[in-house]
Amino acid sequence: MDDKVKSKIDNCIKNFDFEKVCRVMNFLNWTWREAEDSPSIGELVLYVQRHLTDCFDRLDLNKEEDKYTIDCGGFKILAFREKDEIDFEIYFILAEWETYR
Repeated sequence: MDDKVKSKIDNCIKNFDFEKVCRVMNFLNWTWREAEDSPSIGELVLYVQRHLTDCFDRLDLNKEEDKYTIDCGGFKILAFREKDEIDFEIYFILAEWETYR
C-alpha cells in the first residue's frame, strides 16, 4: 500500500463522524460480541481502519473486480476502483442496507 492510498484511508476516517456513531451506539446500548459497553471512538476508528485496509488489499489482489465491501458491526465499508484508482467510503447503518438501495 503506497502513501497515496494511506492518505485516502486517513482522509476517509477523518471525514467520518465517529462521535455521532458512538453516541448512537451508546444510546441504543449497542455492543459488539460479549462486551458489556458500546465501543469507544478509538475502538470504532481502529475497527474501520482495519476493514478499510482489508478492503483495499482484497480489491488490489483482484484487478478484475471494481469494488469490495465489508458489512459488519453496523458499518458498511467499501473500496472501489474508479479510473484505475481505489477510493473508499464508510457508512453506519441502523436498518437493513436493502432499505437504502
